[in-house]
Amino acid sequence: MSDLIKIKDLEIFAKIGCSEKERQSAQKISLNLSLKVDGSRAAASKDLKDSVCYLTLCNHVRELTASKEYALVEELTYYLADSCLARFELLQELSIEVKKYVLPATSYVSFTTTRTRLESK
Repeated sequence: MSDLIKIKDLEIFAKIGCSEKERQSAQKISLNLSLKVDGSRAAASKDLKDSVCYLTLCNHVRELTASKEYALVEELTYYLADSCLARFELLQELSIEVKKYVLPATSYVSFTTTRTRLESK
């Protein structure tokens, strides 16, 4: 099975950074997510309950990101991946890239992880 739901450049504001000064105010980050699902049930039933609702997942990610401060993009990325896999039972695997726009003379800096349901337990 190779069914994917892709969410590209989801903009979120987060208090993230190594220094306390960097975490004082929220900064724009963006996320790319690839959700591995079995789309056959939803395709046959035409029912959202047989898929992962990407709107609900995006709202969940926004709430988690705003809920606390993060020192590292790695910390945020793993937290989001594990939480999404725990909450969305039809989600089999999740790749998530967190992009941060802080380094001069670059477009962005990012960290990506791919987690499966088995790895997050």
